[in-house]
Amino acid sequence: MSDGRLNLADFGLSMILSEAQNSTFSSCHPGNVQWMAPEMLAMPEQGEVAIPTKAADVYSYACIMLQVFCGGTPYLRLTQANHVVAARMAGTEPFRQFTDIEDVHKEYSLKCVSVRSRDRPVASAVVKQSNNNTMN
Repeated sequence: MSDGRLNLADFGLSMILSEAQNSTFSSCHPGNVQWMAPEMLAMPEQGEVAIPTKAADVYSYACIMLQVFCGGTPYLRLTQANHVVAARMAGTEPFRQFTDIEDVHKEYSLKCVSVRSRDRPVASAVVKQSNNNTMN
């Protein structure tokens, strides 16, 4: 953006690209599982498909913010999608170490990557928190 502010949007675009059989996707899950909310990785039963939600977008946004803060991707040491899915199912957190990150950023980001979608802040609260942090 011309004002120097970062804007992230369209996490759902990965679903569209996957359905169009874009070669970006090489796993059985559309999108990139490292940044995908746990509920999006649930194995569908009887043909049901996980539907992207705002809570899932909050999770993905927080993964990106933690990646910026921590300097590494979620599940950094796992290179295959099936290993990330297995780690998620085993309850492994996407980030293990936090260095040089203020407690306020760490705590809020960790709320956003909660395994339970209902425990995550709503998108408008994330925007407000982000705006408050950039003004300080």
